[in-house]
Amino acid sequence: MKSYNKIGNNIGTHTCRLTLMERDYVGHITFNIGGNCRGASILETALEYLEDPAKLESDCRFKCYDDGSMYSVVLSNGETTCCYPDMDYDELSDMIVAVEIIDYKDSGRTTLFEEETNESLYKV
Repeated sequence: MKSYNKIGNNIGTHTCRLTLMERDYVGHITFNIGGNCRGASILETALEYLEDPAKLESDCRFKCYDDGSMYSVVLSNGETTCCYPDMDYDELSDMIVAVEIIDYKDSGRTTLFEEETNESLYKV
C-alpha cells in the first residue's frame, strides 16, 4: 500500500492479511472489510471476519466449521507442511503473529445508504 488516509468519513474496503505461525511454519489469510472504520479498529476486529470462508483467500487451507467455533490450517515452512486440525478460537488466536492492512479502496461514498450514480455502477 502506497498511501493510507486516516482522515475522512468515506466508506471504503480494507484488504487485511493475518499471518499465522507455529515454530517455522507459516500461513496467511486475506479478506476484505468494508465500512468507515480505520486503522486499529479494523485490526482489532479482524478475527470476526473468519467465519465466512467463502470471502477469504488463504495459502494455508484455512477452514472454519461447527458454526465458526472450530478451525483448521495447514502451515508450511517451504519444505514440509504441518496440519493443525480442530483448533478453537483461542488456539487460532495464539498463532497470529501479524494483522495488517495491505490495501484500501475508497468508494467515494460517505454513508452506507448513499445511492450510487449510474456512472459509478459501470466503472471497471
